[in-house]
Amino acid sequence: MCIVEMKTVFGIQIRANTTCTEEDYDTNAAIMKDLLCDIFGDEHKLLEMTKCSSKIESCTSEIEVTLETYVLVGRVITAVESASKVQLIKPKLNKFVRELAPWSLTLEKRMLPEDATQPPSTVEDNGGAAQR
Repeated sequence: MCIVEMKTVFGIQIRANTTCTEEDYDTNAAIMKDLLCDIFGDEHKLLEMTKCSSKIESCTSEIEVTLETYVLVGRVITAVESASKVQLIKPKLNKFVRELAPWSLTLEKRMLPEDATQPPSTVEDNGGAAQR
């Protein structure tokens, strides 16, 4: 019996709800990168913030942090491979982000095509943005 792997890809965007100057960018970008790496690089957090009827075989994440009109923005593409579709539980992700972030944030997520390789510049969410 051959089990076909399914790839589920999520686009996540986190925007700090505070002004970030160019002078403060390096410090704040490092904080944003570290919190995203802490969340998406932790197997236990990954299992807690996903729902899947089969074992997750692999997970890769690409992180990008930018400054857009004095707003710090973190974007993540997370690709999860499993024998079944994977759901990302947004309230759990929001909880992890709020625990680590020193700023108020807006978090958005959406499903992306399997071949997505770049974080989208704007992520639209089916259920609205969650704010801290």
